[in-house]
Parts: sequence; structure tokens; C-alpha cells
Amino acid sequence: MTWLDRVYALLPTWDATCATDACTHCGNQGSSGIESFFVVSHGTCHKVSCEKCTTVTKQTLSTEQKAWLGALEWCESRGNPKAINPKDRDNTPSYGLLQFKPSTFEYFAEKYGIATTSKGYMDPDVQEAIVTQMILQGHVDWSWQFPMCTKRLGPPPA
Repeated sequence: MTWLDRVYALLPTWDATCATDACTHCGNQGSSGIESFFVVSHGTCHKVSCEKCTTVTKQTLSTEQKAWLGALEWCESRGNPKAINPKDRDNTPSYGLLQFKPSTFEYFAEKYGIATTSKGYMDPDVQEAIVTQMILQGHVDWSWQFPMCTKRLGPPPA
């Protein structure tokens, strides 16, 4: 049994269609009482609300987008998932690999239907999953999110 099989065994609501066709799964199963499902993103299993079905896609980042995300991580924290900036440019702290503020982290996790873990806003996998969705879904003012680094790097490639 692989580690992934063990994860699936622990998740009684797992259905193989969740990761491959989440919206169809929600549409077909929502009336039978299933309110959420699990998807794997960046090696982490996330519980996703069926209400957020439209934000879950099979898309992945392009090679250029992955490189941009890596550059953003380097710019924000020098690649350190435990980084803490006690006084960001707005005089409040930022945390983790991508230097999220707790309220911003919670907002985007909720917006994209990404469940948080016990690590909270310090979880690098969840931070990456959020920024991945920010890139894929668009509609993000990059001059407001990660302002200093996007000024240096420019916005993510389309």
C-alpha cells in the first residue's frame, strides 16, 4: 500500500471522480448529502466545499508560471517556509514561504475552497496552492498582492 493509498483509506468520503471531475461530482452527488470532497494539490490533500466547485480546475501552472512562482517564493522569503517578517511595509507581520498575512491567507483559502491544515497560514503547501489558484483564476491585482516582489518580477505569465 502506497502512502497515497493510506491517505485515501483515511478519507471515507473520497471518490476517484473528485480529483478528475470535481464539478460533475458535486452536481451529481450534492443532492445525496455530499457537501465536500477531497483533491490533491502540491502533494497535499485538501477538503473542498462543493460550493467552491467552480474554482477547482484540472489546470496546472505552465513551466513559465512555475518559474515565476519559484521566483516569487525566493523574493518573498528566500525560499524559507518558516520566514516571519515582523513589520511589513504596512507595519503588520507577514508569515511563511509567500509571506501571507493571516487575514489575507484566510480570505484566499476560503475564496478558492482550499482547506487549511493545523499549520495554518505557515503551511507552505497551502500557501502555494492559494497562489497557484490566484495565478490560474486571475482577477488578482498583483500590485496589491505581493507588491514589492511583483514590482520586481512583474505579474505572472498568462
